[in-house]
Amino acid sequence: MKNILKAVAIYLKDWKNLLVHSLVGFGILGIAIFLPVTPLLRIAFLVMVIVLNVIRMRWERSRIKKADTI
Repeated sequence: MKNILKAVAIYLKDWKNLLVHSLVGFGILGIAIFLPVTPLLRIAFLVMVIVLNVIRMRWERSRIKKADTI
């Protein structure tokens, strides 16, 4: 449980994640105002953004580790 909370804290402290989630939030709000979309589609889009951010963070971490070993 501690590892999960630590991972969530790290995820939420990353400024790139905050920026992406803010942009997605404004995008969803704009779409909701101008184009009615089902809540399921909005949730799917949000989950997709989270998955892509996790992949990006893992890729960046592995790139930094490789740079440290060289």
